[in-house]
Amino acid sequence: QTASAESEAAEAAYEQCTAFDLGDATVDHSIEGCTAYIGLATEAQNKILAYQVRSRLRAELSQFDLAISDLDKAIEADPSYAASYEARGMIFEKMGQSEKAIADYRDALKVNSASDKNDKDLEARVQASLARLGAP
Repeated sequence: QTASAESEAAEAAYEQCTAFDLGDATVDHSIEGCTAYIGLATEAQNKILAYQVRSRLRAELSQFDLAISDLDKAIEADPSYAASYEARGMIFEKMGQSEKAIADYRDALKVNSASDKNDKDLEARVQASLARLGAP
């Protein structure tokens, strides 16, 4: 394929990946798009985004182990991205695995505070999650 054709295929896969959020597709259809996009995306941040979207979609279907696996891959690709830890913590919390959720929420805070972005909204969400779980 030419670079242009690959770019168009990646763009179509991304649109399919995010179509559920827009109300334009089923969860399964969007998961297929995310899977295709992960294979086509050339930039790490784009792959991480697709892993995060696919994990959320899989959690929607109660496919928690697959959702965790996607977030593990996102964290492996960029351990300095706090939102991946937060998302994995949320899934562990849904699974009733409070200790793992708390560990991920704490990692999200640690990574976020070390970041030059230092996302205050993420910090507030994670602090609320820790409080909900009774963690100091």
